Amino acid sequence: MGNFQIHNLEQLQKDIQREASIEIIDVSKFTINNDKINIDNITQQKMALLQNNSRVIYIESPVHWKLKNALSRATRLNPFDSERRSLNVPKYFIDLNFTLMEEFSGDIAFPKIFEELTKKIIKGKIIINESGTLNFQEENNGKSHSLPMTATGIVPLGLLALLIEKKILDKGTVLFFDEPETNLHPAWQVKMMKVLFQLVKSGVHIITATHSADMLKWLEVHLEEHPDDEQLIALNQMEINDDKDKTVSVNKSDINVKERITSIKKNLTEPFLDLFLTGKTQ
Repeated sequence: MGNFQIHNLEQLQKDIQREASIEIIDVSKFTINNDKINIDNITQQKMALLQNNSRVIYIESPVHWKLKNALSRATRLNPFDSERRSLNVPKYFIDLNFTLMEEFSGDIAFPKIFEELTKKIIKGKIIINESGTLNFQEENNGKSHSLPMTATGIVPLGLLALLIEKKILDKGTVLFFDEPETNLHPAWQVKMMKVLFQLVKSGVHIITATHSADMLKWLEVHLEEHPDDEQLIALNQMEINDDKDKTVSVNKSDINVKERITSIKKNLTEPFLDLFLTGKTQ
């Protein structure tokens, strides 16, 4: 639970102020009620499906990694130090940063994806020096730049390559990637979507939130060309409810993936179309 900034069930229950449940298809339904977790119809075989997931990774803002040295230092400060409390370093960053410092045996799980990222897309890779500092090393000339001085758009793609190279990202990994399009040029957003889908087809479980119409368009075109891949995708649309609290709900209607893409894409592109067609800001 720490990876999501919730340290115990009591805090989670207080935050949502109601019973919460999540269903993992073909496994079980998990319900959180007060300080208990109820699991419906779980079997040893179904539990094994969950245990096969080798690790869970959460990636959010690339800025965290550009500020890695400062954030890493903050985590080593006295827990009562005001500087540490004001920075509020996310635990998922601390966990992944620690994992990157470890050495894992075996082969790289996705060598072709790694080569695509480092040699064709960002044309370089993120390296970790002896002090633990992250640098970006160019492919053509070997020049190295500190990550704070590297284009922010390189970071999320470079971090994916680094996770593959360090043998952290492999088959069975659950990857939470929040808004992977952040700081990416539209052309690179398309490349990012392609890489993420290649990882999904290779056995990585990816859960992501996006506001990118370009990434959705890539998915739409891909499904036209490869309709069988629809079984690999589940789409939900977040909607703001018309109430005083402006709560957010997930639209779970039974329409198929292509219709869902159309609905989400319409929602994302409407503001631009209004400006384009009317030529007015209001």
